[in-house]
Amino acid sequence: MIVYWLMIAGGIVILLWLAMWHQYLLPQERALIRPQWEPTHINVPEGPERVEVAGEQIICTCRDGNELVFKAPGTRLALGSLAFVTVNNQRVLAVLDRGRRHRVYLVDIYRAAEKGNLFEAVIGWWRHGTGWLLAADGEHLLEVHRCFGRDRIYLVDPALALQGTAFGLGIQRTLIAPVRRLGGVRLHDRTVYISAGHRRWQTELF
Repeated sequence: MIVYWLMIAGGIVILLWLAMWHQYLLPQERALIRPQWEPTHINVPEGPERVEVAGEQIICTCRDGNELVFKAPGTRLALGSLAFVTVNNQRVLAVLDRGRRHRVYLVDIYRAAEKGNLFEAVIGWWRHGTGWLLAADGEHLLEVHRCFGRDRIYLVDPALALQGTAFGLGIQRTLIAPVRRLGGVRLHDRTVYISAGHRRWQTELF
């Protein structure tokens, strides 16, 4: 009898683990592409907007030189998990929470600075799995997800992703990275630049 209870308990634990981490094992495969990654040594220049992270505090330097500061309490942030993107003619900050929620928030930085809190200025959010990195160039947004095997890079339509919280909504295509555990991703003139340690690669987005 004890054996059966142990089997049931083990099954419940496995189901809970799959519920939390199924995107790691079974990532979203929308228009899966295996691009030709070329080694590169190009350093992508910073744009007119910059963002820094200090604990739960986000510091944005705008195109006009103004500095805006606000907090993101209860989130796990990193410099590579924030990117500026234009959505519906509005310039917003995409913020990926690496913590338990694993959500991508789109934030009006001016309202966030006025209120002092990211969550007072969220215009929408979504979750595509266990995201790790973000990059943007104009209206294009990339999400890097650490998956079983090689990392996946999702090309996301933010306006479509905002229409619901279902898994996969807004993903236009999926690129397979050349290695696991990417450390950085940049998007410039529709060219994707990625890095892992001292190694760097590039490929064309379209």
